Amino acid sequence: MKNSKVAKRYAKSLLDMSLENNSLDKTFEDMQTVLRAIGESRDLELMLLSPVLQPSQKVKALEAVFTDHVEELSMKFIRLICSHGREKMMKGIVAEFIAQVKVHKNIIEAYVTTATPLDDSSREKVKSIVKESHNGTVELHEAVDASLVGGFILKVGDQRIDASVASKLRKLKREFVGTHAN
Repeated sequence: MKNSKVAKRYAKSLLDMSLENNSLDKTFEDMQTVLRAIGESRDLELMLLSPVLQPSQKVKALEAVFTDHVEELSMKFIRLICSHGREKMMKGIVAEFIAQVKVHKNIIEAYVTTATPLDDSSREKVKSIVKESHNGTVELHEAVDASLVGGFILKVGDQRIDASVASKLRKLKREFVGTHAN
């Protein structure tokens, strides 16, 4: 619980600083780069978590990785996290910043799973379904699961719409078994 409060505080500070400096979009991109790098590099993540390395060594490593790829504000923030001994929490802090920016910019994340990849027309239909009930920009994450047979499963926040053929078949099976059990 304490870690999430700390992550929220640091993320809010970065959000405020980037708004003051008129660099929200660039800082957002930078933090997505940082999060992606930590997620894709087990070595980077282990380095951040290492109790053996000193914070100054971690800063040098992070500077080597990110200096040419992020703006100075983002680099200062990375140094700040390390100087306060919070580098172990960097992944969570950065993820929280990204979430706060999405709330600030009214970006709605929607997750759709279909039996086959969506074409452009279907993608726009799914986005319009989300826009009907949520005001904002839709960021659509797509996944394919052939076991759905057809249709889709759409998740937005805590809402879930299961319009898959597999779900309808399971429902029919339950109804069929229920009527023949009597």
